[in-house]
Amino acid sequence: MSEDGKMSELSEILMQVGHFRVFFTALLIICGIVLLVFLLLFVKFLRLWMQAFFARAEVKIPELMGMWLRKTDPKVIVTNRIMAVQAGLNLTVRDLESSHLAGVDISKVVRALIVAKRNGINLSLEEASKKDLAGRDVLAEVQSRIEPRAYVTKTQSKKPESSKQGDELTDILGHERSI
Repeated sequence: MSEDGKMSELSEILMQVGHFRVFFTALLIICGIVLLVFLLLFVKFLRLWMQAFFARAEVKIPELMGMWLRKTDPKVIVTNRIMAVQAGLNLTVRDLESSHLAGVDISKVVRALIVAKRNGINLSLEEASKKDLAGRDVLAEVQSRIEPRAYVTKTQSKKPESSKQGDELTDILGHERSI
């Protein structure tokens, strides 16, 4: 083999290595950009995830990213999930998000479910969602089922001189009662 043959072979190898370097550099740049985008999204949802984590309301970062991609407000879903878990309701992120995407006022429905559970009223998410989609105020309906309570407030009246008890209270109907 002559010197020229060896040089052409060497230049061919160097050209192949050069193409590999360009390809490898481009691949590294693309991977870096994808990693940067993923990291920015992770940081964006980290606060919500931590809030749910410390409230023991399991929400995964990929679920938060999915909500963002589906144009659902993750903060609304996470806040209501936290309220539900702390009230002892077993509502999943998927259930809350699907109801929200259907047009349900999820905050009002979750509050209605909490009030219903605390007062022994049997109400499911599906039933409450159907009522909300029908245009009914679910929270008001649940509150109307609860027995009315007499709310007592202190009056600013002077104490009767013969009264040994001291303060008088007035209930919601205006009747005065001594305590």
